[in-house]
Amino acid sequence: MARSKEIASIAIFGALSAVITTITNLPIFRFPPLPFLRFDIGEIIDFLAFLILGPISALFVVLVHFLTISAFPGAQVQFASQAMKAAAILSTILGFLLITKIKREIFGIAGALVSRVVIMTFANYLFFLVFFPAYFDGSASMLSKFLGINLTDFWSKFTLLFIFLGIFNAIHALITTIIPLYILKVSPQLVRVASSIKPLWITRYLNFKK
Repeated sequence: MARSKEIASIAIFGALSAVITTITNLPIFRFPPLPFLRFDIGEIIDFLAFLILGPISALFVVLVHFLTISAFPGAQVQFASQAMKAAAILSTILGFLLITKIKREIFGIAGALVSRVVIMTFANYLFFLVFFPAYFDGSASMLSKFLGINLTDFWSKFTLLFIFLGIFNAIHALITTIIPLYILKVSPQLVRVASSIKPLWITRYLNFKK
């Protein structure tokens, strides 16, 4: 019975995160220096599922999220863009797992931020310079226009582009981790309901009101 509840929860969390990703595709969520980047509010649901169900179940939530949004058109590069989203949330979760060793919230958040920035810098290198190099100059041009400067050589384009990609991922890591943690801390009712599915994963490492 408990297992069936967990499976149902994975499906619900995954579908809900995909729906939120789709309906929040609005200019207000764009990162102004590089408007093809978007603060994906659906990640908050993925991370909330991780805090409640644990890392293994969260993998399946992200998989449902990824497969669902991959069915919709409109991505910068179909499938690859969705894969980057999945890599972003998984790298955030991976870094937050530091909290299992150092049971302090700040270390989990810091680990999530560093992990996401490092892993996504490598992923962006593969995206822009290995698999889809045609997007490199266009992205650098967007940044050049936003900053009002003229980027001419490869290394100036590379440096500034990857600095701003890192800034975006750092901000997103904070949004993705802090909001779900806050939701659980101020919602003892949610904690009680979630505990009926399985003991909350995060309560082994942090204290929440019940």
